[in-house]
Amino acid sequence: MVIHGAGFALRATQPASGGDPAIDSRFRAWLGNIELPEVAWVDGQSLRATVPAGLPPGAYTLVVESPFGRRGFLENAFVVSMVPQAALQTTISASPAMASVGQAVQVTLTVSNAGTGDASAVTPSTPTAVSADGAAAALADGPFPASASSLRPGETALFGWIFQATAPGTLSFGVAASATDDFTGQPIVGAPDAPALTAIQRGAALSAELAAPPSAALGGEFAVTMTVSNSGEATALAVAPAALVPEPGSIPVSARSGPAPATADVPGGGSTTFTWTYDAGGTSGQVQLRGEASGRDANSGAAVASGWATSNAVTVGRAALVASLSAAPSTVSLGQPLTLTLHVGNPGSAATLNVTPSTPSVSGTGAVGPPVGPSPAVIPTLGPASTATFEWVYPATSAGQLDFSASASGVDSASGAAVSATANLVRAVMVAGHASLGVSSFTATPAAAEVNQAITLSLVLGNTGTAGAVLSSVAPTASPAGTVLCTVPSPAPPQTVAAGGTLTEIWTCTASGPGTFTLGATVAATDSGTGLPLSPPVAGVPVTVSAPAKLSTASFAASPNPATVNKAVTVSLTVANAGIAAATVSAVTPTLTPAAGATCGAVSPARPATVPAGATLTFVWTCTATAAKTYTLGAKVTATDAVSGVDVSPTVPTVSLKVNKAG
Repeated sequence: MVIHGAGFALRATQPASGGDPAIDSRFRAWLGNIELPEVAWVDGQSLRATVPAGLPPGAYTLVVESPFGRRGFLENAFVVSMVPQAALQTTISASPAMASVGQAVQVTLTVSNAGTGDASAVTPSTPTAVSADGAAAALADGPFPASASSLRPGETALFGWIFQATAPGTLSFGVAASATDDFTGQPIVGAPDAPALTAIQRGAALSAELAAPPSAALGGEFAVTMTVSNSGEATALAVAPAALVPEPGSIPVSARSGPAPATADVPGGGSTTFTWTYDAGGTSGQVQLRGEASGRDANSGAAVASGWATSNAVTVGRAALVASLSAAPSTVSLGQPLTLTLHVGNPGSAATLNVTPSTPSVSGTGAVGPPVGPSPAVIPTLGPASTATFEWVYPATSAGQLDFSASASGVDSASGAAVSATANLVRAVMVAGHASLGVSSFTATPAAAEVNQAITLSLVLGNTGTAGAVLSSVAPTASPAGTVLCTVPSPAPPQTVAAGGTLTEIWTCTASGPGTFTLGATVAATDSGTGLPLSPPVAGVPVTVSAPAKLSTASFAASPNPATVNKAVTVSLTVANAGIAAATVSAVTPTLTPAAGATCGAVSPARPATVPAGATLTFVWTCTATAAKTYTLGAKVTATDAVSGVDVSPTVPTVSLKVNKAG
C-alpha cells in the first residue's frame, strides 16, 4: 500500500567529529494494533508499506510514526472486506399484465445497487419467455439501453425489451443482470426473485347474426335482434351496432326505438343481444335488414368489427301465420307411439281463417307407420296474437333418426289473401331398435409371463344392434383361481355402448405361482330401450406363467496357467441356469488387462445361445500373449429371460494368467 501525507521528514544527525551526517529514514506504521512490515520512505509526501495477508474484515485506523517518534492517525483509513461491496437487486415487470395475440408487451428490468461500493458495466442478460400452456412471444426490440456504465450505491438503472405476443396462454418472463464490483474487480449477478407474468389471449373476434319474425301485421310493430358473439378470449369493449340498412327491394319500415342496449362489453366466448323495435308501416310486402357491430379489443385497444349480417325476410300483411314443430318423446323403441305437434300462431292484426295443416313429411333413417290425426282437422278462426296446435300420433316401425316437416295455410280475413307457414324439425326423434352386444376381441398380453408379472387383459365389446346397451358389470375370472389376482376393469361400469359402437375394458392379472391359466370374464348388460338382460359369453384365453431364469457363473478358468509367450491359452466359461425359465445369452465379450501384448479369438458356441432351465452351457475361446507378463482375464455376458426378456446377465469373476518367456 502507498501512504500519502505531509511532513514525512528524515532525521539527520551530525557527528561531533565531523564528516557526513547520518540520515535516519526509519518510519513505522500500524493498521489498528498490527504493525506493517517493510515500511519505506518514498518522499516527503509518500510512504510505501506491505499489508500482511489474513487481516480480519473491518475498518482499520492507520498510525504512522516518524524517525523523531512523532505519530499521526487516520481513522477508517483501510477497509478489509470479504464480499463484493456492490450488490445488485433486480425486479422484473411486464406490461400489460394481459395482452392479445399480436400485441406488444414491454418487459422492464429494474436494477438497483444495494451495496456500499460502485458497480460498473451493468449489463442485462437475454430475457426468456417460457410457458407451460403453449403461450409464445417473439423478441422484437431491446435491450434499451444495452448496458449502464456504472451504478453508485443506491442508484437504479432500467432496461427494457419489447416482445410481440404470438400464441395464447400464460407467459413467464425472466432476465438477470451482471456487473463488476469496482472494489474487488469481481463479477456480481442479480436475478429477480419471481418472474413477470402476462396472460396472452386470443384477440376479440366479433360475429353478428340478425333475426326478425317471419311476418308482421300492417301498421303493427316487430322486433329485430342482433346477436353479437365474441369467439376470441379478450373482451370486446363498447360494442355498438351500426344503424340497420334495408336490403334493396325491401318495403319501407322505420325504427321506433333501439338498439337496446346502445353499447355493451362482450366477454371472450360470450355474446350480447341488441334489440330494435320497427314500425311495419302501411305497405304490404317483404323487408330484409342488414347491419354490423364494432368495438375495441380490451387488451390492445385495436378496433374489431363483426362484418355485415342480413336478417331473414319479414312478410308484412294484415294477417300472418307462424309455425313450429315439436315431437315427444325424443327417443322411442320399435312399436311405441310418438306425438308430432304443429304449433301455429297469428302475429298479425287481423284474424286468419280456415287454418288447415298439410300432411307432415317424414324423412331420416328411421320410419313410422300411418298416423292418427291431425287433431283438430281445421281451425276455423285464429285471432290476432293467438296460437293453436295440430297433433298426429305415429307408431315407430323402423329404427333410426326421424326428421319432420309440416305447414299450415289460411286466409287473411281482411284482404282475403292466402297466408301460410312451414316448420321443419331435424333430428326430432330417435327410434331405437334392439341392442346386440357381443365380444369383438379378447386378448392377454403377454401370453407367456413370469410369476408376479402383470398380464394385461383387453376385452372389446361391440354393439351390432340399433339400440344402446348398458354395461352393468365385468367380473374377471381365472382358472385355476387360487394364485391369480386381477384388478378392477376400467372404465368402471355402468358404461353405455351405443348402437354400432364398441367399448374396451382393460384390467390386469398377476399369478403368484407358475402354471397354465385360463383367463376370462363374466359380462352383464341390459338393452337401453327394453331393459332386457344381455350377457355375451367371453371365451377364456390361455396364459402360461413360469418362474424366471437365474444365471450364474459356474466356472471360469484358463489352461495352461502359467503359460508361455506365443502359445495359445484355452479359456472356458461355464454358466448355470438355476431358474425354471430358459435364458438366452446374446453376447459373450472376453476382456484382457492389460490389453497390449495379447489377443483373444472368437467365442464358441455362436450367440444367441439358449441355456435351458436347470442346465449349464460352456463358452470357450483362446488367448495368445506375445509379451511375458501377468494378465487379468475376464468376460462380460449379456443374457435375458427367454420368456419375459428381463436382463439376467451373470457376473463373471476374473482370472490371473502369468505368461513366461519361452525356454
